[in-house]
Amino acid sequence: PENPFFAKRIANLVWTHFLGRGIVHEPDDFRVSNPPVNGPLLDALANHLVKSKWDFRGLVREIVNSKTYQRACDTNDTNVLDNSNFSHSAVRRIRAEVLLDILAQVTETKNKFPGLPEGARAVQVADGRTSTYFLTTFGRATR
Repeated sequence: PENPFFAKRIANLVWTHFLGRGIVHEPDDFRVSNPPVNGPLLDALANHLVKSKWDFRGLVREIVNSKTYQRACDTNDTNVLDNSNFSHSAVRRIRAEVLLDILAQVTETKNKFPGLPEGARAVQVADGRTSTYFLTTFGRATR
């Protein structure tokens, strides 16, 4: 694409997916008054995406092989208050659908959803209208 911001936005969205916070936070809020916390990093990821002819797997590989992605969530005296510079990994809640699928797999049980074959995975449910007590209790996304 010709739009110079497109690659940056895509790179920021992929980064946000893996690290829980974007280089530009909020991920959809690209404007002059909301600069990236690390402009050179965002430029490098966007350039990688363009030079690789939009190879998303390559971008994902670049991110997950980085020391930033591999950091532990432990903090120290110098980074305990840091929420935006990626000095440590952020603890994030697991999605209800993923938790249900994990539990079904380890207990060797099959999920049952109305209108879907027995054993369908919770992450395969396409809309927010199909739900179970478990998904409601643990905060299913409305999509």
